[in-house]
Amino acid sequence: MATQYGVQLAVHLISSHFGNLVAKVSDCLLRKGALTLANIIRFTELPPQQVKSCILVLIQHNCVQAYAMQQEVWFWRSAKGYYLVYGFVLQYPSSNEICKILGNCV
Repeated sequence: MATQYGVQLAVHLISSHFGNLVAKVSDCLLRKGALTLANIIRFTELPPQQVKSCILVLIQHNCVQAYAMQQEVWFWRSAKGYYLVYGFVLQYPSSNEICKILGNCV
């Protein structure tokens, strides 16, 4: 699990590359862990089409991965879950960009 500052850095990097909506979805996934599409929509309070678009952007850049999960409602059913791969987010920017963000380059 990522630390508080790690989450802030990851969200900042995603925001600078993809915008605030994608960053909001990323923040939700980093703080809450793996979620279904319905839960991401509920927690972010964004329209379903925007959430789907944000997840698509993150999947295309290997920041989010989808998987099948079992969910109990009145019976067991399969649902698709999504989780943000924290390490991939931090590998995405160049080292120069991280230095600019942190402000302490050699």
